[in-house]
Amino acid sequence: MGGCYDSRYDSNCYQRPARTVNQIESLLEKFFSTHERKHLFDAYRQYLVDNDQGFIRKVVEMSGSEIKKEFGDYEIEAKLELSITGKPNLTEIMDAFEFTPSPAARFLKDASNLESSGINHFFGTENGEERFVVIEKKGKWYLKEKGPREPYNLGIPGEEYVMKRKEKRVETDPLEVAKIATGSYADGKTSYIGGVSKNRAEAHLLQTVNGRIYSLTVDELIRADKSTMVQFEAEYAGYVPKFKTKLNDERAAVEDLVAILKQIVFLYNDLELPGGQRLLIKPSQERKFDFVSKGRPLQLVGAGKK
Repeated sequence: MGGCYDSRYDSNCYQRPARTVNQIESLLEKFFSTHERKHLFDAYRQYLVDNDQGFIRKVVEMSGSEIKKEFGDYEIEAKLELSITGKPNLTEIMDAFEFTPSPAARFLKDASNLESSGINHFFGTENGEERFVVIEKKGKWYLKEKGPREPYNLGIPGEEYVMKRKEKRVETDPLEVAKIATGSYADGKTSYIGGVSKNRAEAHLLQTVNGRIYSLTVDELIRADKSTMVQFEAEYAGYVPKFKTKLNDERAAVEDLVAILKQIVFLYNDLELPGGQRLLIKPSQERKFDFVSKGRPLQLVGAGKK
């Protein structure tokens, strides 16, 4: 459920560089004409000299197009459960997940580290079927209608942690939500399951071979009973035209998401954060809906207290 609801890569999500760097543009032009990733990595390093965010936006701009999406109305995402003592610093955790731009790097991280807060309200059935989510965020309302999970059987180790579901997301208002609840879901089975307060830090990855973009989020979810869950999520967000992208290749997207999870678990499990806290990481199949509807013991010592 990652993403910037103001449109992920518009100017209010990424600011343009303070000054135009002709050399960076030249390197990106060379990359798109030759597809030699060395030019992409060189442009990335030079961009970071004066900017701490917005590289993906620059790449998109130099591609001469806008970000496009595959896979129809499906969301494709993978999750990790994060455990930490005390109140989590979400930006600090996101900053800890580094993707080094080595000569053969699979991913480049655009460290936007956007922070936001909101409230998610979940509607579904008592047997665990999630129907829709109403989101209050930045003074606006959003509606997400959810389909059932569709498991992958591609033979990729770790694919069981990648979730594929149909999703329809629109901006809305309380009246429209009421109409939907009493119309499309007036089956006697759909009910309000509960809500969570959600705090979020967000960044993005660019896959350097196929040009796909993945949103990264670290969410702190707080139920009404003050139980708290901290969750990392990587989600497919689109692709940049002019890369050598084999379109509608779900296998490649699943492999990317599994690789992201493996890198974070392998490199950062049991990491000591700057404040001295230990960060424990493990794969998870738990939806936010599960956390709200089923409830579970408090996982994070001291978390969620106000």
